[in-house]
Amino acid sequence: MNNKKSLKLIGETFGDLTVIGRIEKPENIKTDIPYWLCKCNCGNEIVVSGESLRNGFTLDCGCVRKIKSSRPEIL
Repeated sequence: MNNKKSLKLIGETFGDLTVIGRIEKPENIKTDIPYWLCKCNCGNEIVVSGESLRNGFTLDCGCVRKIKSSRPEIL
């Protein structure tokens, strides 16, 4: 992805995540896809691949799953 096109993601929102900026690829990752620092609506910051954002695989920091799992099921 070229730099100008990739920088257009800054400020974009994907679900509850807003892209803050591009970061260096994590050391344990072997692919060359871009990674982004994102801020969730709950206030947490996470690192997400651009592919996960664009494909809708990652829409929050995990806070939504935590909230759902802490709610007692109604029978």
